[in-house]
Amino acid sequence: RSDGSVWCWGLNLYGALGDGSTTSRSTPVRVVGVDRASDVSAGGTHSCASSDDGTVRCWGYNGNGNLGNGTTSGGLVPVLATGLSDATAVTAGRDSSCARRSSGRVVCWGRNQEAQLGDGTLTQRSVPTAVAVLTSVQQVSAAGFHGCAVTSGGELWCWGNNSFGQLGHAPV
Repeated sequence: RSDGSVWCWGLNLYGALGDGSTTSRSTPVRVVGVDRASDVSAGGTHSCASSDDGTVRCWGYNGNGNLGNGTTSGGLVPVLATGLSDATAVTAGRDSSCARRSSGRVVCWGRNQEAQLGDGTLTQRSVPTAVAVLTSVQQVSAAGFHGCAVTSGGELWCWGNNSFGQLGHAPV
């Protein structure tokens, strides 16, 4: 909303609505503790918001480190993602999340079974970890098992699972 608050509704498995409960809602409820949101993204079973102070808060399912706070414990209310004070945008995928930093770099965290974190490994990360190679990113998007970013030069970079050509080239 224009006042920086975030409101959610729908299925509330794992606390995905961020209201401190697991009660599903058919009308909007205010997300607890998010008052200065500049960007918000809903993933598969978790959501994240970046604030105007550069921090990121996430809530909901955390079994893969989806919330970025260094744990895999649940999050019925938003928790602060570790080490981010310069995030300008956030995106929540199925089991992972990414943020664009003011430097134009990208960090991701959560499940990494398909290399969807872009760090050159298959290691799950519960804290934000730099995506290899990318600089000058203008937009980033986390999806099911892959991620993509657009650089200031207009280049599209994608990483992760390519079984259906999601990365923009024929599957190998």
